[in-house]
Amino acid sequence: MKRALSDTLRSPITIALVAVVALALATPLTACNGASQATAGPQAAAPVAAAAASPASTVERPPSPPAAPDPAQRPASDGALVVTGDLRPSEAAELSFKAGGQMSVRKAVRGDLVTRGQVLAQLSDVEAQAQLAQAEAAVAMAKAQTAIAEDQAQRVESLRTADAAPGNAAVATRLQVEAARAGVRQAEAAAALARANVANHVLRAPFDGVVTRAPEGVGSTVGPGYPVYRLEKLDPLLLVGTVAEAELGRVAAGATVVVDTSAGPATGTVRAVVRALEPVSRRVPVEIIVPNPERALVAGGFVRARFGAAPPPRPETSPDARREGGATSP
Repeated sequence: MKRALSDTLRSPITIALVAVVALALATPLTACNGASQATAGPQAAAPVAAAAASPASTVERPPSPPAAPDPAQRPASDGALVVTGDLRPSEAAELSFKAGGQMSVRKAVRGDLVTRGQVLAQLSDVEAQAQLAQAEAAVAMAKAQTAIAEDQAQRVESLRTADAAPGNAAVATRLQVEAARAGVRQAEAAAALARANVANHVLRAPFDGVVTRAPEGVGSTVGPGYPVYRLEKLDPLLLVGTVAEAELGRVAAGATVVVDTSAGPATGTVRAVVRALEPVSRRVPVEIIVPNPERALVAGGFVRARFGAAPPPRPETSPDARREGGATSP
């Protein structure tokens, strides 16, 4: 009996019936679980929404890094105020002829050291020299006419004194003398203008400096006011920097600063402190004069000036050098 029941339970038909019944019982349970999850869904989503709606201030964030120091002004290790900038020529000028013409002489080329008043170039002045000669001849003629008028006036005055000539004749001759003298002054002014025109054909250096731009050669025609040379004064050089308004009390005109350059430390002097803030940077411009007698420093070089730093040590001079420099031995 037991064996027959066991065989019946193991038969394929019985197994299939059991699977159908189990599936039928599982369907209501799944529906109930889905309903319970749907009911609990809004309650579970509420904390998430509350967390999303919470203010950002409740979230802890790492502290922001400190602001980087201003590269144009940063304190040195010794507490000195540091200002950076480029070295500029203390003087610079674009040189041009006041007259126009063909360049006939070039006496200075790029890189030459020139002194004030030295001739740099000349234009052909054939026409100008001819005009000058004409003006000088007019001066000579006016002076001769003046001499004739003065001699005639003296003769007439002598005759009038002897009652041999009327008084109105003497007045007329005196007026002729005045007119002749005015003609002399007019001729001399024209001659001075002609000489100035000749001088305008010569270009001279307005100060001591280095020629940084020059014409390639002669023969070209230039107009009045056209730049043909550039002259820069490289001794001393000029450092233009800025300081913050809060540091203005540490900077004064005439103060000595240490300038760090590629050629080594140098000593500079504050030439001017412009007590007016720049409109964009809101900083105070400062101008520093840096001597460059050996021309070891280069214009355009980037340097650092330290306010309040100890001046660099001076190089020691050997006894032989002192004797050569004129020092007398005891």
